[in-house]
Amino acid sequence: MEIERAKKERDEKVIAVKEALNRAREEVAQMLQERETEAEKVRLNIEAKGKAELKAAENEARALVSLGQSYQDNQAVLKYQLQMQALDVAKRLMENAPRPLVVNSQAEASSSPLSTLLLAQMLPTMMKQPSPENGHRVQMPDWVDSPEE
Repeated sequence: MEIERAKKERDEKVIAVKEALNRAREEVAQMLQERETEAEKVRLNIEAKGKAELKAAENEARALVSLGQSYQDNQAVLKYQLQMQALDVAKRLMENAPRPLVVNSQAEASSSPLSTLLLAQMLPTMMKQPSPENGHRVQMPDWVDSPEE
């Protein structure tokens, strides 16, 4: 009977040890599963953060490219406007430039007092006239071209 009782106690201890071993395995498995879940959460958080940072960097790069293009466009527009202003200034300078006056006279007539007097009377009138579009044609007074009678 002692032997039977010893066997029974031994069997109970073996069963208790197996139960403890099974509980320990279950606890370890549960702990590993919890750790894996935490690790998965951390990995997903890191991945999401990385994707967000990548998206932000891509958006910033697109914005910088767009800004650079805008600067180039603005620079081209400003150059165009500057050249147009330069053309306007050149046009105004050309319109207001002094006009050459060529007096075509016959050989001895230019030295006569009468031609000098006529030229002295005509010059102020011609200079007061506004310059036409091309700045070269001057309207002569009517009495200059009229035939002598």
